[in-house]
Amino acid sequence: MTSGQATRMVGTHVDITERKEAARKLRDVVHFNERIISTSPVGLAIYQAESGHCIAANDTIATLVGATKSQVLQQNYFDIASWKNSGLLAMAQKVLRDRQPRRKTVELKTTFGKSIAIDCYFTQFTFAEKQHLFLTSIDVTQRAKAEKAIAEQGEKAERYLN
Repeated sequence: MTSGQATRMVGTHVDITERKEAARKLRDVVHFNERIISTSPVGLAIYQAESGHCIAANDTIATLVGATKSQVLQQNYFDIASWKNSGLLAMAQKVLRDRQPRRKTVELKTTFGKSIAIDCYFTQFTFAEKQHLFLTSIDVTQRAKAEKAIAEQGEKAERYLN
């Protein structure tokens, strides 16, 4: 250096094109998966098995149980009274223990006060060395009401014929 002037410059050049492309692809996959979950007509919720905390949910499950998505995300499946009363908690624990999926249709009153008939399917999976409980739910309230009405009509017809 002479009189405060730089006489040379040293640097390195690293091509990060591949890294940027990999990051873009990863963002695309994450966005794609988020869109599938958020637009699903099936209610979806994922719980961390050991702690019981809900770590993911979609708006469909929230609407199904009469809540907001943030309310569902605040739930712990160990504490959900409707799960305890309907046998869903016991079934969820069996799924986690046996690692075998199970399905059950129940009528219940949710934590948020909504009376529904719901077809629940539980499965488990391991991610990042932690076990998770995956719940898919379909509202079958209208079907249950129709079946009940048909059964009542059948009973009335039988009484009338006897």
